[in-house]
Amino acid sequence: MTARQKSGDKEKLRKSPGSASSSRKIAERKLAEFPGVPPGMTAKTAEELIHELQVHQIELETQAEELRQAQVSLTESRDEYLDLYDFAPIGYLTLTGAALISRANLTAAMLLGVDRTRLKNARFRTHIVPEDLERWDQYFVTLKKTDEKLTTTMRLMRADTSVFTARLESIRLKSSDGLSIRVAISDISDLIMAETELKTSGDRIRLQARMLDAVGDAVIAVNPDRRIIFWNKAATLTYGWTSEEVLGHDTIEVTVPELSKDSAREILSKLSQGESWSGEFLVRHRDGHQFPVYVTDSPVFDDNKNLIAIIGTSHDISRQHMIQDVLEQNEEDLIRAHELLEAVTKGTDVIIAVQDVNLRYIYFNETYKAEIKQLTGKDLTLGTSMEELFCDLPEELKRSKRTWQKILDGRNLNQMAEFFDSSGNRKVYHVLHTPIRDARGTIIGAGEIAYDVTKHVQTEEKLRETKEYLDNLITYASAPIIVWNPQFCITRFNRAFEHLTGRSAEEMIGQPVEILLPKEHVNAAMDLIRKTTEGERWESVEMPILHRNGEIRIVLWNSASIFGQDGTTVISTIAQGQDITDRKKIESEYRKRSVEYADMNVILQQEIWQRKASDTLLKNTLSLLHASLESTADGILVVGNEGKITSYNQNFITMWNVPPSLLENGEEQNVTNFFMPQLKNPEGVLANSKDLNAHPGRESFDMIEFLDGRIFERYSKPQKVGDTIVGRVWSFRDITDRKHAEEKLVSTLQEKEVLLREIHHRVKNNLQLISGLLDMTRMRTADEVTVAILTDMMLKIQTMAQIHTRLYESKQFGKISITSQFRDQVDSLTNIFSKKGHKITCEINPDDVFLPVDQALPCALVVNEILSNAYKHAFIGRKHGKIEVSAVQEDGHIGITIHDNGVGLPENFEFHRENSLGLKLIRTLVQHQLRGTIRFENRNGTEIRIQFPLAIEEGN
Repeated sequence: MTARQKSGDKEKLRKSPGSASSSRKIAERKLAEFPGVPPGMTAKTAEELIHELQVHQIELETQAEELRQAQVSLTESRDEYLDLYDFAPIGYLTLTGAALISRANLTAAMLLGVDRTRLKNARFRTHIVPEDLERWDQYFVTLKKTDEKLTTTMRLMRADTSVFTARLESIRLKSSDGLSIRVAISDISDLIMAETELKTSGDRIRLQARMLDAVGDAVIAVNPDRRIIFWNKAATLTYGWTSEEVLGHDTIEVTVPELSKDSAREILSKLSQGESWSGEFLVRHRDGHQFPVYVTDSPVFDDNKNLIAIIGTSHDISRQHMIQDVLEQNEEDLIRAHELLEAVTKGTDVIIAVQDVNLRYIYFNETYKAEIKQLTGKDLTLGTSMEELFCDLPEELKRSKRTWQKILDGRNLNQMAEFFDSSGNRKVYHVLHTPIRDARGTIIGAGEIAYDVTKHVQTEEKLRETKEYLDNLITYASAPIIVWNPQFCITRFNRAFEHLTGRSAEEMIGQPVEILLPKEHVNAAMDLIRKTTEGERWESVEMPILHRNGEIRIVLWNSASIFGQDGTTVISTIAQGQDITDRKKIESEYRKRSVEYADMNVILQQEIWQRKASDTLLKNTLSLLHASLESTADGILVVGNEGKITSYNQNFITMWNVPPSLLENGEEQNVTNFFMPQLKNPEGVLANSKDLNAHPGRESFDMIEFLDGRIFERYSKPQKVGDTIVGRVWSFRDITDRKHAEEKLVSTLQEKEVLLREIHHRVKNNLQLISGLLDMTRMRTADEVTVAILTDMMLKIQTMAQIHTRLYESKQFGKISITSQFRDQVDSLTNIFSKKGHKITCEINPDDVFLPVDQALPCALVVNEILSNAYKHAFIGRKHGKIEVSAVQEDGHIGITIHDNGVGLPENFEFHRENSLGLKLIRTLVQHQLRGTIRFENRNGTEIRIQFPLAIEEGN
């Protein structure tokens, strides 16, 4: 409606003749019905009657004018409301109980692309895409059953068939016309698009960071102040510092030793001027040792040619320097070696031979001669050429000439050679070739030394197969496993343990065991761990383990000691655990699962020593495998590709109650036939097993239910030796108690929630009863002082009742919306203190602020006291007034501001010295319960600012 139309409506109200004529006729009719002058009433003169009539006429005209003004104001307010309703940024619809549109604003018509007149009595369901219709029907049925506001997201279709995503906020309304639904529609298509673009941008940044982390060289970036702003994983490996430890620190102080700091500053100065630099530089490791690196540094400028960063790459060249030193030393030793060659070769079983530059043999020992005889069938003599020796073996001749030629070119070779002799037996040699030089450094021949390592290689291959089998069994075990040495340093850390602690095996190997323990449990736990070095075993010992994110997990431990060759010395301890944290939570006690496992790392020092130590290592490995199988709390069954049982532990026998005779027979099918009748769904279990047999490379995880109520978790993984699948490992875990405890906990929580709602509801009812009694007493009391006291008490009790009302109506029992609470308090105060002819408005900021219950109650009482004082004292002598209330949450604090435009505070007002009951109450609640501050100021009235820290809810 335009301003001109509104003005015309007002003028019609003032000059409407029909209205005046109608009033006249009504007055004349009533006058005719009125009886004459009662007997005994003194008659008045005509002049007196005319005067009195004129006075009444003026009074009636005044009242009529006031009524017209009130009607005009109501018309203007209605027009303003209609404008706000029609042009609101959100579409509003009113639906009937049959989901027909009874009313819609212009925004809703524009969103749906339909003229508003055509929306009247139209079905809203026709504007929902077919895929969301079922969800809309469920949503609408729920709306008609609840008084709560419900929010959902759906795709709506405009008249031109275009589709947009909308958020629907709806609430059921009850009126004299029957049931209706108010729906607010917001187009959130742009918001969804912005979220998608933001995710794409974040993915691009994370990809760039991963690319830098994948670079083999250390990459370090510093800002113009030399502060480190980027440090990749290779930098951590090179310098020993993690990115968290160095970011923000001076790069010179972190990486450069004292001797090189001046040079480093000169280089950074050149880089700041736009120059690049590369070369060798001496740096410092985290542990203090110094080493050389090759560095390439470049400056980075923005579009305005301002220096924004310096990026450098570096890699360790210590090994290159070491190799160069070794080569120089070898040249000196070569001359002495030539003089001792004869003495060294006598009486040895090592194969030794020397050729001159013409590939003729000038020295060989008897062992070499015998091997050549087996290979070629010819007798080797001094002066025999390679051409003569291998003329019948052209491929061997070509290979040998190529190898010896490399030696004569000055190269040293260290390699393994494998071939088959004339009997078809496999031979493996560790061969060392080196050029022989004279005193002037001229190559005069080439030497060959070879060790027969056939037995050693065969032993290593067998050991490698066993180790791979053990590694797979331990690494992919469903339970966490850890191993530590007698110094309590971690030597093994499987994947389940990585998942348990959030730490990788690479970062944990070599670390002390106590790094996995919470500080408050270190001493007690280490006492138990130390006892394992004396051969003591753990049987179901509970011990906490610390996750990387600070979470503490409770683990049920089993351990076993690994003994050395003498059978008495403990060389390692292996521990396997079961995470029972969830079970502890269900039982209202927190425990942690930690499983420790470590691997022996035996360094083979010399070829001869390795051959002797290989048998010992194999025994220790088999002992570790047996200890791992028996220490786990799970039942383990290992089956080969042919369906033969190759291994199992005692827990498997106990869990399934399998007769030993079935296991000794070794047939998996017999064991399967034994336990199938015990299961609820044997067909499904059998189908899963057949599917795994058809796809041996797959892993599986499922749950098995028994007829007697037990429940097992079943985990299966292929057993591999290298890349070859040789069988399958089955792991079974009894989770019956955990499942039953979970069901009981859910039932208990639901009962407690209903009980808590009932308590709040009853407290609210009792408080409302007390408030009602006080209100009845207040209405019957004539004494103003008593009325004021009763009013204050009633308002305080109403405030507490409102808090409990919000608690039982809300789904969150720990906190309430204090802003909504303020609105309820303002409504109550307005009803009590409003007076005829006085208009006091109160505005509350729309931001929602939530407070814990312990803070919400004193905060509401303080605001109630301040607002009561404002209503009673701030607008004395005035007909209009305004109160503004705002609440904000920022940096962990709550700020509440209450401002009125009333008469303000007295000049000598000092809050801390005032002794009135209301101000004492405010002071006590703010300072002692809220632990905050309050400040009074005269600022175009009175402004009161309250600030207090937001209490942290228990559990957050």
